[in-house]
Amino acid sequence: MKNTILLANSTLLEEFTLLSANNGSKFEELVAACAAHSSAELLLLPGYRIKNNLARGAFATARGNDMMVFGPKVQLPPPAALTPDGTQLDLQQFAPNSTTNYTGSNGGFEYGWALSATAQYDGVHYPFTVGYFNLNDRTSAGGQAMVDLRDASAAAVRTYMADGTSSDLTDDFLLSAESTIGSVPMAVSEVLSPAALAAAAKAHALTHVRVHNLTEVFSGANPVPPAGEPLIPQDGGLRWNDQYSGTSAFVSDGPLIDTWSTPVSLEPLRHKGSSWRTQAQSRWRTQ
Repeated sequence: MKNTILLANSTLLEEFTLLSANNGSKFEELVAACAAHSSAELLLLPGYRIKNNLARGAFATARGNDMMVFGPKVQLPPPAALTPDGTQLDLQQFAPNSTTNYTGSNGGFEYGWALSATAQYDGVHYPFTVGYFNLNDRTSAGGQAMVDLRDASAAAVRTYMADGTSSDLTDDFLLSAESTIGSVPMAVSEVLSPAALAAAAKAHALTHVRVHNLTEVFSGANPVPPAGEPLIPQDGGLRWNDQYSGTSAFVSDGPLIDTWSTPVSLEPLRHKGSSWRTQAQSRWRTQ
């Protein structure tokens, strides 16, 4: 079938500090360029990479985590969601009269902005998603691990950095998936040139999304297959995930998943009066 597999290398993650300079003019240029060069055959999703200020563990450093934000209607975070210097997402906020406690009264700026990605902007599509890459494994200090993640949707199971280092967090992904609200699995390659992009696409694991066409990549609606093609049960490949979804994204460096197990009903889940859908729980999607 045509256009049923999308390689998510078409997500462009530029450095946040470069895009946010000059009142975000470079960010607007990136969004416009992705729209101009996208087509029915190619979807370019604008986005950026940004650090947060979280640390993890008794001897954790302040290195934080690498986060990624991307989507068809991606937004820069508001100033209130950033650290005072404007370079990092401020996830580790403190009350004015306390140096240790995080309370509901002193948070909400970053979380409210991130969770705005869960609202469809046209009744069908989601604007952007938030995720993590270059994560520590769960035994390391210095930043969050995949099992720690909250208020985010995607996480890189495989990360390849430009300096040659790489990580495979398949075990952490499988553990976090047992919570029934696991991250959308992705592979992220840091590339610094067109030639490096081409080489990464050949040598690295990739993110794959099973859809009928590219308009479904950030969709939350039940898909409508083209005439003569079978229905692909999926719930918007890269959009913000939730506990009752089963997005058709998976990471592989070889085998491809052509057919998902079909749920009993493709109707949206209702807490009362119908059977539970188990798409998300039954899809452990890493090869």
